[in-house]
Amino acid sequence: MKAKHGMCKDNRYEVWRSMKARCYNVNHKNYKYYGQRGVSVCEEWLNDFKKFTEDMGERPFGMSLDRINVNGNYNASNCRWETHSTQCRNTRSIKNSKTGHKGVSLSSGKYKYRVRIYVNSKDLSVGNFDDLNEAIKARKDGEIKYW
Repeated sequence: MKAKHGMCKDNRYEVWRSMKARCYNVNHKNYKYYGQRGVSVCEEWLNDFKKFTEDMGERPFGMSLDRINVNGNYNASNCRWETHSTQCRNTRSIKNSKTGHKGVSLSSGKYKYRVRIYVNSKDLSVGNFDDLNEAIKARKDGEIKYW
């Protein structure tokens, strides 16, 4: 089907198209992280590219669409233009996490918990801990220090 709005060359068009594909195209490589988890696009945006652009405004250079609440849907109150590094920090905990806390994992070594943080394309070790609460605190302190 041909687009009727004449805005296909707009730098936001592919963002809008990809957003819908992640949520509704079962063959999309990232469908399992969006549509399969129940993430959807609001009715106002689903078939109205112009409404999407009105709500989102201009796309700043180097930024992409980000959902503020990573478990929420795509809509005007939950979306913003954001940098890649900010989006990397705005992620959900891994579903099968043994600790239930992002960046805190069980360790097979001397200590029970390992804490890591991703900063400027590098995976940094924050430390190793015997106590889960200490590990969680160290992760939060690491976020303040590095982010």
